[in-house]
Amino acid sequence: MPRSIVWRVRVKRAMESWVEVQALSAAQAEIEAAKVPGVINVFGRSAIRADESAAPEPPAGVRED
Repeated sequence: MPRSIVWRVRVKRAMESWVEVQALSAAQAEIEAAKVPGVINVFGRSAIRADESAAPEPPAGVRED
């Protein structure tokens, strides 16, 4: 039996934020995120594994000041 993993899903509450839910897949994670109290909307295809970064990596050679 597959083990569920933690997914981070982008949602809209009073302000846009992320929630973490337990699910077997990204699609199921979005369904579970919609059930979290206070969630108004779930952004489709926004689920990422919680152990991954939500921010894009800066291009190689680019320095942040």
